[in-house]
Amino acid sequence: MENLNAEQVKKALECCTRGRESRGDIPCLDCPYNEFYLAGRTGERQVKGTCQGWLMKYALVLIKELTEEVAEEKAIDEMCAEVIRRQDKEIAQKDAKIKRLRADTIDEFVYMVKEKMREVATGKRTSLIGTGWIDEIARELKGE
Repeated sequence: MENLNAEQVKKALECCTRGRESRGDIPCLDCPYNEFYLAGRTGERQVKGTCQGWLMKYALVLIKELTEEVAEEKAIDEMCAEVIRRQDKEIAQKDAKIKRLRADTIDEFVYMVKEKMREVATGKRTSLIGTGWIDEIARELKGE
């Protein structure tokens, strides 16, 4: 038995629900089921609506398929959202680590400047004039 596609099922539903506009209008003649000769597999064209049971069956199949697709898409969306949340958390942790390292470096620099100033104050160093001592601190912070 051949299944109707989604468009054919929709068209068949439209035929079954529109009714007759006049005595000569028989909606079943436009129905996709008419082409499939489903009722009793006799090969006779549908004219009395005997295929409504088949239509309900395939409409249900279509609804189930679409529901499964929506559920799959929702699951994929949730997985993507979880990945994004994890990445955001990792980025926030890395940002916090960078801020800590920057603050630690600044604190270390300030400490070393004060040490150089103490050396001048205690006479271990003659002056802080010039930039050589800043380069000295930079090399020490870099571990050179």
